[in-house]
Amino acid sequence: MARFNLVIRFAALGGVLSLAACTAGGPPAAIDVSQGFAAPAQSSGAASAAAVSALPGYALAGTAFSGLLEFEEQEGRPLILYQHAVDGAPTLVAELDPAPNWLSDGVRRFEGLSDRGVAVSVELVSGVCEAGGRTYSRFARVQAGRLSYEGCARETGPSVRWSEALPRFTAPIKACLEASQASAVAALRAGGPARVLHARSESGTPVIRFQFGETGRWDCRAEAPRPQWSVVADAAPKLAGEGDPVYAPGRPPEAGQGCYLWEHVRGPDGAVIGALGEDVCATGAGAPPPVTGFP
Repeated sequence: MARFNLVIRFAALGGVLSLAACTAGGPPAAIDVSQGFAAPAQSSGAASAAAVSALPGYALAGTAFSGLLEFEEQEGRPLILYQHAVDGAPTLVAELDPAPNWLSDGVRRFEGLSDRGVAVSVELVSGVCEAGGRTYSRFARVQAGRLSYEGCARETGPSVRWSEALPRFTAPIKACLEASQASAVAALRAGGPARVLHARSESGTPVIRFQFGETGRWDCRAEAPRPQWSVVADAAPKLAGEGDPVYAPGRPPEAGQGCYLWEHVRGPDGAVIGALGEDVCATGAGAPPPVTGFP
């Protein structure tokens, strides 16, 4: 099963669906990544393993470490394995579980023990994380015993979701929403809060697929000087990965609204700029309930 619907299943394991609050936490500390993903692998540890990983998960990198978080299934049991590599030291391997407060403040947390009995925790926050002149989709924090590490993370595996490219589309999304306030599309905003279902590039032009409540789907071509809007026919098939996840720009929705588990998205300065929502209700037997929240 692609990705095993891992976010949903791990959430159910921890009984944390009711904890999906999006209260604002402190921004990630400043990140100074000098090697990160742009550097050649320094060892045969997690850095090189990430390049060939066939399992869904995340590759992490910072100034002094690289890491690989992988999700797999063994005998029907979800398993989270983390490898942590530091130059000059043996690779640390840990089996992790979702923390009791997993996503309680919009942050993904995993914790457990390494093969040497060292307490390990990994925190991931979606956002615009800049490292070594490149931009990645997540901030990462790792605590291994008494040592702390900070860096960026990117999604890995056979099926990387559209939101991996979200940092490249935050400016076009903002431009589309600003343009919608002074166009014929303005009436749509009365239909419900803006939700981004997908983002892509066509001939170098960003194209953002929106939904406003139950008003249907709309594409915005973020062209200069003014974005152009068009309706998506009801019969038009979904784009690959459309709606998995959804992105709520602006103030994050409150916990318990609709069928979504919300994760913060932060800008380069750590400020919250929106939230990514994982649908925890859809079973494939029909459309999920409408998403509600803040405009």
